[in-house]
Amino acid sequence: MPALLKLALADSPGDPRHTTRRYLGMALFLADYVDTGPTRGLLADSIEDVPPEQLVGIIRALLLTDDGLARAQVASAYGKLNDDELEQLWPDILAAVRSSAPSGEMFADGIRVAGLQLLAKHKRPEGMQACVDYARHQNPWASEERTGAIMQALVLYGAAARPLLPQLAELAQYFRDEKDGSEEGRAKKVAAVEQAIATIGATKELPKESRMTGGRKLQVFVLAGQSNMEGPAIADLDPTWNPKDYNDGRGSLAQYAHDPARRKQYAHLFDAQGKWAVRKDVWVRYQLEDGTLKKGPLALGFTPYDEHHFGPELEFGHVVGDALGAQVLLVKTAWGGKSLYADFRPPSSGGTVGPYYTKMIREVREALERLPKDFPAYKNEGWELAGFVWYQGWNDGCDPEHAVPEYEQNLVNLIHDVRNEFNAPKLPVVVGEITGAWVKAEGEWDALRKAQRAAATRAEFAGTVAFVQTHDFVRKPEDSPNPEHGHHEFGNGETYYLVGHALGEAMAQLCGVR
Repeated sequence: MPALLKLALADSPGDPRHTTRRYLGMALFLADYVDTGPTRGLLADSIEDVPPEQLVGIIRALLLTDDGLARAQVASAYGKLNDDELEQLWPDILAAVRSSAPSGEMFADGIRVAGLQLLAKHKRPEGMQACVDYARHQNPWASEERTGAIMQALVLYGAAARPLLPQLAELAQYFRDEKDGSEEGRAKKVAAVEQAIATIGATKELPKESRMTGGRKLQVFVLAGQSNMEGPAIADLDPTWNPKDYNDGRGSLAQYAHDPARRKQYAHLFDAQGKWAVRKDVWVRYQLEDGTLKKGPLALGFTPYDEHHFGPELEFGHVVGDALGAQVLLVKTAWGGKSLYADFRPPSSGGTVGPYYTKMIREVREALERLPKDFPAYKNEGWELAGFVWYQGWNDGCDPEHAVPEYEQNLVNLIHDVRNEFNAPKLPVVVGEITGAWVKAEGEWDALRKAQRAAATRAEFAGTVAFVQTHDFVRKPEDSPNPEHGHHEFGNGETYYLVGHALGEAMAQLCGVR
C-alpha cells in the first residue's frame, strides 16, 4: 500500500493531468459501481493501516484534480478521518465544495455535497455560507434532489444559521423565478428551502461546540482600516537607507525606546539580547492588497513595507496579549486610500456595497478557515471572535461634500453589519479617532472626528463600543521620520505605539479584563 500511494502522489511531466493519480485514486477509494470492474476500492472500507502523511497527501491531491469522477471517490474516506487528519484537510475539503472540477461534470457534485455534510457534522461555521452559495450556483441537473441534501446539511447548524435566513428567503424566490427545469422540480427546491427556513428559525439553542459558541479559546481580533492601520510607522532605519531620507531617524520607535527616560516603557519590545522581540502567544495574519500573505508571531513588519515598519497592531497585540492570558490572533484587513463612504461601504448604508467591505469579511472568514494551515501550533482548540478595531478616516475627510456628512451613520451601519456577519450582536468594537497631522483639527477634519465619536458613543452601543481619542499622540513633523507625510502621522514611532496602546487598553476594558 505505501508503494501504491507513493506512485499516486508522484508528479510526472509526461502526465500533466495526473491520469495515473486519478485512476489509482479510484482503485483506492471507489465505493460505488462505475461502468465495469470492481465496485470497492482498496481503502473504501478501512483506512486504518495507511500512514497518516500519505493518507492526507493523497486525499488532498485528489481533491485538487480537475476530474469530477476522481474527486468523488474521496468521499468514501471522509467519515473515517480522525480529528488531526481533518484539521489538515479542512481548507481542501472546503475548496472542493466551493469550486467544481472542470471535467467529469456529471460526477462533480457528489464530493461537494459530501463536503458540506462533513462540515456540518463537525459544525464548521464556514460550511454555512458554503451551503447557501452552492445551492444557488449548483449544476441544474438533478438539482431538485440535491437542494434537499444541501438544506439538510445547513439545518444541522441550528440557530447558528439564523443570520443566513434572509439569504435563504432570496434563494427560495430565485428558485420560484427559475426558467430551467420542470415546474415540479422548482417546487421541490422551493419546498426544501422553506423547510430549512422554518426549522432554523424555530431552533432555540446554538450548537454546543466551542467553535460555534466561542469559549475562551483562541482570541481573534480584526484590525481594519486604511493606510494608518496598514502601518507606515518607522521602527528603525535599514543600514542601506540614506538617513537623510528619514530625518536622520528622528521620531523612530528605536529613538524613543533607547531614550533613558522612556526605556522602561518600551522594554517589553526587546528580547534578552536587545533585539526586537518576537511574541509567540500573539499571532498576526495580514494579506496585502497584492495578495502577499504575511503571517506569524507578533513582530515588526506586518505592513506593506518591511521589517523596519509597523502599525497599531504591534502594541495592541502586546496589550491584549498581556490582558487576556490566552493565545491571540490579530487579523489585519487594512488597505491604503480607502473610504468608508465607498470602498468599505456597509450593506446597511444602501447603494453599492463597498468592495473592501466584502474583501474584509471574506479575509476574516478565510483566516478562520485556514487556522491549522497558517498556524500549525493551532490544534483545534476552538476560537472566539473577540473584538473589532476600526482606525480609518483620511479618504472620507477628503470628500467633505459627501463622505463626511454620511460618516456617522455609515460607521454605525458598519458596526451593525460586521456583528451580523459573524452572528455576534455584542461584539466589542473600538473606534480609533483619525489622528492625522493635527492635535486640533479644523473644518471637515474636526467634523469627521466628531462623527466618529458620535457613532461610537450612541446609547445603543453602551458598554460594547469604545471611542479612543488619538489627537494628543501627534508629534511635530520636524521630530518625525517623514516630515511631509501628515496623512501618515509623519511616520512617527511614538505616535503609532501610543495609538496601538490606547486601542488595546480600550479593547481590554470592553472584554472585561481591565
